[in-house]
Amino acid sequence: MSSSAATEPKLAFTSLCIWPAYNVLPSFDPECLSVLAHFAFSRLNVPVKTLIGRLMFYKERLPLLLGDNDSIHLAAGYDTIVDHCKQSHIDIDEEYHANNADLLALTALVKSTFIPAVLDTFWLDDAYRSSIINIYAKALGGFPLAFFYGKQKTEKLKNQFHILYGEDNFEQTRKSIFDKGKKVLDHLTDVLGNKSFLFGAR
Repeated sequence: MSSSAATEPKLAFTSLCIWPAYNVLPSFDPECLSVLAHFAFSRLNVPVKTLIGRLMFYKERLPLLLGDNDSIHLAAGYDTIVDHCKQSHIDIDEEYHANNADLLALTALVKSTFIPAVLDTFWLDDAYRSSIINIYAKALGGFPLAFFYGKQKTEKLKNQFHILYGEDNFEQTRKSIFDKGKKVLDHLTDVLGNKSFLFGAR
């Protein structure tokens, strides 16, 4: 007997904390967007929280997976949360086993192309960074925490990009990262946009 009810995994977590929405995006943070996409592929429903206090803004890394009625911090960050889901056998159930290849492809594209592109747009572009800090971070963390948070985020990202892509012609590297990210997003929209397990029945 093979029914989704018989094989449905029990969730080992009770909620997911993410950074708030940005325009049409459910979150302004690429790691949070990536975790939400993974959950959608895996057909996992978990309450999402975006109302976070100043202490969590300054201290915790988001996305953050909580368990035991939100009293336990289970995992933080995209890679750690995905690994936790796999170790807990919380993933696509057998009815959708054929879509595992799509999930693996999504994970690879998200890590290699989508995250760098969104990070570049939000944190290395002066206008976007100012918008995030002024509209969202300041409301969450207050001044001067929001200012220092934005500065640290930008400097850390620049260092990571220099290590990965080199320091020569950094602006051209940024353009290449953005172009690749847009192509991947367009491709995912075309290929996966009509998948019922991702966007619901059509």
